Amino acid sequence: LDTLLLGSNRLSGTLPPVAEVAADTPALTALDVSSNALHGELHALAPLRALQLLRADGNLFTGELAAHTLSALHELVVLDVRDNALRGTVPSLVFDALPSLSYVLLRGNAALHLPTPLPTSLVFAAIASADDDDDGGGGGGHDDGTDGNGTVATVRRAPPQRVPALHRTCRSV
Repeated sequence: LDTLLLGSNRLSGTLPPVAEVAADTPALTALDVSSNALHGELHALAPLRALQLLRADGNLFTGELAAHTLSALHELVVLDVRDNALRGTVPSLVFDALPSLSYVLLRGNAALHLPTPLPTSLVFAAIASADDDDDGGGGGGHDDGTDGNGTVATVRRAPPQRVPALHRTCRSV
C-alpha cells in the first residue's frame, strides 16, 4: 500500500488509529484524510517516514505542528493542513530538515503562523484560484502571502518539486 485515500468519508475521532494502520505500511507515500471530522493533534504522523503528500485539510485538528513530528517526515513534499484549528508558529527548522517540502498550505488556521523571519529557501505563492478563495474577495492571497488575517495562505519552496501531479490526483478522488 503506497496511497491511502480516506477523504470525505465522514470519519470522526482522532488520527492515531489511522496512523497506526498506515504505520504498518512503511512505503505509504500519500495520506488523504481531508474533509472529515477528525480531531486531536497530528503527532501520530511521525512513523510515516516515506510520506510525500499529507492532506489533512478540512478537519478539526488542534495543537501545534511540532518540529519533532514534521521533521521525521523526511520525504514530505506537500503539507496541506488548511481549515483546522491549529495554532502556534511552524518551527523554522522544519523547512531546513525537509528539503523536499515544496507546498505548505495553512490557510484557515487563524492561530497558526510562519516563523519570522521566513526561511530564505521559501517564497510566498498567493492563491488566486476559486478553489482556495473562500473569503469572497475575488483575488485570493494578499501581497504579503497571507489571507488578510495574518495567517499564511500558501508557501512554496522555489523551484517547485515533483508532486503537483500527485497532489492533483489526490484532490480529485
